[in-house]
Amino acid sequence: MIVDVEAARAVPRAEVGPIKTTLGRVKAEFGLHPEHLIAETALWGVDAAPGQSKFEVGRSIIRSNSEHPAWFGNWRVAELNGVLAGAVNSYVLPAPSRTAPPAPEVKGLNDLKTVATGTWYIASAALHPEHQGKGFGEFLLAEAETLARTAKTSQLTLMVGSFNERARRLYLRFGFAERAKRPFTAFPGSDAPGEWILMGKDLA
Repeated sequence: MIVDVEAARAVPRAEVGPIKTTLGRVKAEFGLHPEHLIAETALWGVDAAPGQSKFEVGRSIIRSNSEHPAWFGNWRVAELNGVLAGAVNSYVLPAPSRTAPPAPEVKGLNDLKTVATGTWYIASAALHPEHQGKGFGEFLLAEAETLARTAKTSQLTLMVGSFNERARRLYLRFGFAERAKRPFTAFPGSDAPGEWILMGKDLA
């Protein structure tokens, strides 16, 4: 089943390791790069008050800032018999707001986001390994499509790396088609150089 996500509690130190493992699964299964989300936590630190953790800032954003992509209302969680199977984060993609030139590692990604502005964008999706290959991926994609249609957007979009052929095949089966490509610049800990692929599905 799919459930709305509620505002999260603070994350105990003991859970940091498992959370990092889950983020790694996002990359392995879907070709998405949660390190970009991790990097964003550094930006949260800019808004932190003296003595305040950047993670406190992030939790506040997730709980209460409905204009932010990470807001909890933009997530849907799949459960099987009360056990977490996976999750998807999606929303209407706003126009880029940064005026400074992006870092080379994310320039291609940002270029494609400009192309996809105004679409219903799947930013993150992940499944636990034991639930892969059982239809949960399609289930989460279908939930994102339902949200997109409810919002009356005309296209559902996402990005995948050329190095993740398994995920690309899943998206093709679900009705996505390739819309545009940009170079993917490798960085420490990333996949090999390749391409970012913007994929879209028309909903009209």
